[in-house]
Amino acid sequence: AELKEKDDLIAKQDDTDRLLVDQERQLKQAASRFRDLEVQMRQQEQGMKEVQSKYTAEYSLRRELHEIVQELRGNIRVLCRVRPLKPAEYENGDESSIVYLPEECKLRLTKYNEGPFADMYQEFEFDHIFPETSSQEEVFAAVKPAVQSLIDGFNVCIFAYGQTGSGKTFTMEGVDDNRGVNYRALDYLFDVVGSFPPTVEADMEISMVEIYNETVRDLLAERPAADEKLQALDIKFSVKDNSGYVVGLEMRNIENMEQVEGVLAEGHSNRATASTRMNEHSSRSHAIVSVFLTLEKRRTVSKLHLIDLAGSERLSKSGCTSDDTRLKESQAINKSLSALAEVIASLQRRDKHIPYRNTKLTFFLQDSLGGKAKTLMFVNL
Repeated sequence: AELKEKDDLIAKQDDTDRLLVDQERQLKQAASRFRDLEVQMRQQEQGMKEVQSKYTAEYSLRRELHEIVQELRGNIRVLCRVRPLKPAEYENGDESSIVYLPEECKLRLTKYNEGPFADMYQEFEFDHIFPETSSQEEVFAAVKPAVQSLIDGFNVCIFAYGQTGSGKTFTMEGVDDNRGVNYRALDYLFDVVGSFPPTVEADMEISMVEIYNETVRDLLAERPAADEKLQALDIKFSVKDNSGYVVGLEMRNIENMEQVEGVLAEGHSNRATASTRMNEHSSRSHAIVSVFLTLEKRRTVSKLHLIDLAGSERLSKSGCTSDDTRLKESQAINKSLSALAEVIASLQRRDKHIPYRNTKLTFFLQDSLGGKAKTLMFVNL
């Protein structure tokens, strides 16, 4: 019995020794795998650093080349878009347009289609002209380089200018099944930002204001009551940023196009419109959709302003002279448009003094009009 018990103890000890040897072997294998994983992690970290370095170098080169191209084109570009004739114009017998395109970037306006003065005309030159058959895709193709400049850190302004009914809002907003510049620009931004490496963090915010009778109103602010007007806001000047900003402006963070559509729909519902002789639903204010893009490690925020300007027609043509409210609106609109033209002309002449402070519109946009900022103006006819 003692021998059997001794043998059992020896067998158990042998089993324990074998188990310890097996565990020691497993520990050595685990340590070896851990060392291999450490080597792989270091290699992956090095690979990530190399990819990041290559991405940064390629991004800097592409940014530099893009900026050269934009400067060659000009930081201020004026594009023209000609709308097709409306059904009402056909009904009135206006079956031929007074707009002709004799050359690629030249436009000719005639006052009369026939008669002794049919040969009288005026010619204008633009950086690009979109004929009445042009599509929204073709229009945005000309805008895309300016949107790319936003990603590269430059401020950008895109305007739509013209008389009421000339197609400004269609150019900027479009319709549900044929979106305009605003939606396409934001969709493009999301695509580009989504293609960044995981190490690059991006944040996008949006605001929407209107300038009505030289009063700034936040279109995303909550109305106190249904019958009350939106609160007027002040524009202040930041010496640090060398720009104007709206005090108390509502900012919304956006991460996808569904959020964008909701924000823009909310803002448009609050915009001031009225009926004029030119259009049953004439926009009586300048609507400004502003996108603020912040990229990681960038000290400043780049801004994209998408501006649907109010109608530029004369007072007599709009039929507002007999209505004091409409008359005041039209006078404020024409004053601000004239001031905008004066600012752009001063920038092109490289004047020492640029009259940004003459109106709220130019005061608000001043850091996105001069310097290395990119400006695109659509003249809608």
